[in-house]
Amino acid sequence: AGDAAVLAELAKQQKQAALEAHKVQVGEAESRYGMWDGASESIYTGGWDQVSVQGDVVGLENEPFFTEGLLRVSVEPLLDQRTQERLLAAVESHVQKSPDAVDLGEVGASEQVRSLLPVVLPCVASEFPALDAQSLRVSSACVTRELPTTTALATAPLEPALVTCIIDLGSPHSGGGFWFRANGQVHRPAPGHAILFASSLSHVEVPVSEGVRRTLVLQIVSASQPNVGLRLQAQGTALREAGDLSGSRAALEQSIRENGLVPESWRELGKTQQALQDMKAAETTYNRAVQLSRLNTKDVADFEALFLLGCLRQALDKTDEASTCFEEALAVGAPPSRNRIRHEIDAEHNWALTLMAMDKFEEAAVILDQVLDEDPNAEESWSALGVCMVKLGQEEAALLCQQQVLRIQGLKESDNVALE
Repeated sequence: AGDAAVLAELAKQQKQAALEAHKVQVGEAESRYGMWDGASESIYTGGWDQVSVQGDVVGLENEPFFTEGLLRVSVEPLLDQRTQERLLAAVESHVQKSPDAVDLGEVGASEQVRSLLPVVLPCVASEFPALDAQSLRVSSACVTRELPTTTALATAPLEPALVTCIIDLGSPHSGGGFWFRANGQVHRPAPGHAILFASSLSHVEVPVSEGVRRTLVLQIVSASQPNVGLRLQAQGTALREAGDLSGSRAALEQSIRENGLVPESWRELGKTQQALQDMKAAETTYNRAVQLSRLNTKDVADFEALFLLGCLRQALDKTDEASTCFEEALAVGAPPSRNRIRHEIDAEHNWALTLMAMDKFEEAAVILDQVLDEDPNAEESWSALGVCMVKLGQEEAALLCQQQVLRIQGLKESDNVALE
């Protein structure tokens, strides 16, 4: 009872912190970028294509949007070429210091953002009429920059928002785009075109293959809609990363009380429970994340939730169930982010280990071969393949695997010497 009371008080504190953070965010948005009157019509009249999702993706009846059309793509350019060029010129001298993302509010370009309010906010109000138009504010405005060689995703800083507006600024590039888990599609806006979507929709940036992609990312909040569930999810994740596991658990559990239909909140809670060594609870929570993700994506489960559930069951010696998780995760495929191949390699390696634990060495060897085709320096996969070869009576192949392990260890030692 005492522990429950402590958790309840922590949850109350986390919710209050989320509400206070929302007030501060709205106040800073008004101070930095001003306000829209909530009544004037948008300068943009080109129309929007509505992309629907399945079911209650961001909350019960998709509150506060109350529509399955949580994603919009502009039919015509939202910004003309001159405006695009003006925005790029505003950040050009700051690229060296901030190569991935430049905050327009921090580089003296707030007036340029203010000039966009009569264009963007009326569009948000008309496309999502259930929102309170007069309460809409732009809380952050960043220009992101990505090359094929970019090692980190060129994303704007994570900031809880209600609606996100992404506008392509016309830099020549190939590939790229924005992938949304709710419909499994990649959307690639043309120069000046925009994507409007509920910020809580799970999405990733798809890396470009050529050129440089520059994108304006506007985060939009509502003074009357604090979006508490998403804020608590972000707080809980940040607290876990900072080492405050009790605070993280309280925030994430409260996030789920506010809105229990978001798979990401369950997934993050599972990570915190696992960090607290509450394995039974974590398994139940990860499983809930998997089931919820199936419900709102046409029976396609979330890759990360499946992978985490598989790893946990693997640690709990639930080998058969773990193997099924990894197999399904690979059938779904990781989101097409820059880390996609790495994530799928990890799932393949772990799947092979579960097969080995079930004495399915031939099947495991096939999967490990695939891993090593993609990553020839995967030491643990070479070692596991060597074990498979021994079990299959292929001693010469096992010796070759051991030689590869020694080669990779030698490379690591050389790197360590070079660093010293």
